[in-house]
Amino acid sequence: FSLKDFFKGSGSYFFRFFFLMLLSGAFFFLIGKGVKGGFDSILSGIKETAFSEVIPFYWGLIFSAVILFLFFFVQMVFDYGRIKIILEDSHNILTSAAGAFGFVFRHLGSTLGLFYLLLLVQIVFSLIYILIQGIIPQSSILGVAMAFLFQQIFVFGIIWIRCWLYSSQLELYRYLK
Repeated sequence: FSLKDFFKGSGSYFFRFFFLMLLSGAFFFLIGKGVKGGFDSILSGIKETAFSEVIPFYWGLIFSAVILFLFFFVQMVFDYGRIKIILEDSHNILTSAAGAFGFVFRHLGSTLGLFYLLLLVQIVFSLIYILIQGIIPQSSILGVAMAFLFQQIFVFGIIWIRCWLYSSQLELYRYLK
C-alpha cells in the first residue's frame, strides 16, 4: 500500500463511481416514488373497505418490507457494479450496472444470502451496542468518556462490517465469474 497509489486509484475511479451513484439514486427514486406510490394507492383502497386498522396495518408492513427489500437489492446490485468497474476497468457505467444486474440474477441465492448474512451480523452488532450503551451511566465525566469510546468502537465496527461485505462480495464475484 502506498499513498500515491491510493490517490491515483481514487482519481481514476471517482467519476465512474460518482455516476454509478447517480444511476443508483435514480433506481432508489423510482422505488421510492413509483413502487411506494403504487403501494400507497393500494393501501388507501384497503383502508377504505377495512372494518378495522389491523388488516391495513399488516398490509402496510408487507409493503414496507417489499420496499426495504428492493432498496437493499439495488444497493447490493450497485455494489457488484462497483466491483465490475474495478476488476474489468470498465469506463461504461451502464454496461457495468447491467452486468451487475445480470450477475446478481444468475446467482440470486448466493448474492442475496451473502448480503443478508452480513446484514444480520450488522443488526446483531447494533443491538449489542444499544443494549450496552443503555447500561453505561453518563452522569460523570468517566461515564461520558466511556460512552464516547464505546460509540467510536461501534462506528469502527460498522465500517469494518461494511468492508467485510465488500471483500466478501468481491471474492464471491471472482469465484462465480
